[in-house]
Amino acid sequence: MARRGLSLLRGGFAALGPNRHRFCFDSAALASQTFSGTRSTCDLALFRGTLALTQAKRAMGEAVAHNQLKPLRILFCGDEFPAAEFYTRKNLQQYPHLHLDSCPRTLVADRIGDYDICVPRMMRLDAEVIARAKQLQLIVQFGVGLEGVDIEAATRAGIKVARIPSVNTGNALACAEHCIYMMLGLLRHQRVMASSIAAKRLGEPAGSTLYGKTIFILGYGHIGKELALRLRYFGVHLLAVRRSWTSLRGSQNGALPNTSDDEDFVNEKGGSERILEFASRADIVVTKG
Repeated sequence: MARRGLSLLRGGFAALGPNRHRFCFDSAALASQTFSGTRSTCDLALFRGTLALTQAKRAMGEAVAHNQLKPLRILFCGDEFPAAEFYTRKNLQQYPHLHLDSCPRTLVADRIGDYDICVPRMMRLDAEVIARAKQLQLIVQFGVGLEGVDIEAATRAGIKVARIPSVNTGNALACAEHCIYMMLGLLRHQRVMASSIAAKRLGEPAGSTLYGKTIFILGYGHIGKELALRLRYFGVHLLAVRRSWTSLRGSQNGALPNTSDDEDFVNEKGGSERILEFASRADIVVTKG
């Protein structure tokens, strides 16, 4: 799928090089996985990092043996999210033609030229770095946002750019839960409470409840909707702003509970003209980044 005339892959197949190595960017395949318990984030990191490599054999055809495939080198750029690299290495054992390395972000510019695929982790791939990626064929953003990738520079170099959407991958749910955890920790003075417990002082600090608070969600996308769905049971008053309030039903695959088209979770909604008003009334403001 192209956006602004740029080669931004969001689904389907991407042909890589003359040997036509193919990887399936299939959100339905991702959604078919079970994300539960503490391993959910690790599994999600794996599928982000490997681009659903469990589909690679099927895409290549069952008759193609792994030892007949040309090696592909994958570079994880940066040291963040180590679980992604750990579980990717573990699961790549069944794909001996895929070789994974990682390096600190300070060394990426010097090393990226030897790799076919790169996965940036909390670092920017600008035009200067991309110009050094002489054999790079694919950039896979570790997550949703592509702000850190110079898509125009990648397009000029013939490099495909892909991302993993938050919906149907478990990412939106995980972010929503983590956001509520941060709210509760803030209202209950988590750090001070931990010190009080260690000192065996009971009843301090006196925290506050989430009940009755006004929460402003600035950017009501998939994560915002999952957050609103869970916050409504806390008895909060929800305000939300987004550019367009048309339904996102079309982007759903239905593998996870479909709540994307339900805007009844929000008490008051509006566009950018209401940002200052909502922010002035809110006890807590939730932003995208």
